[in-house]
Amino acid sequence: MVSKKEATDQVIRLERTIGYPQDVAALRRLRDGLLSACSKHHVSPAAVIDRCLRVLKFCPTDAHLFEFAQAVREEMSPSAGLPVWNPPGPPQCAKCCGTGWEVVRRGDASGARRCRCGVPIKSQFEGSGTAAG
Repeated sequence: MVSKKEATDQVIRLERTIGYPQDVAALRRLRDGLLSACSKHHVSPAAVIDRCLRVLKFCPTDAHLFEFAQAVREEMSPSAGLPVWNPPGPPQCAKCCGTGWEVVRRGDASGARRCRCGVPIKSQFEGSGTAAG
């Protein structure tokens, strides 16, 4: 789960954008929007804010944060455009999001490799009564 401090640190990076809020309540709403977007899509706040700073000159809205969080998550998918499996609970690893597989890109190609975090990978046959072999 993303901490409030981590989200606040990323919101501060937006301070040079047009329309950056000056009051504490608005900054908290921006932070909370970032927290919600990142939690829903299991992505890091830094990745979402990086995209905001590349694409926008103005301070993002909640809609932008959710759109960018979804785009970051889709880029993490081994097959762009296909749904990404979201493990229950918070992600354990920033590289694999708890799946045990890290996305690797080389040129226009992408694939997956075993993540070094050591998350155990369950066989698709576990619990189905079918022997994997």
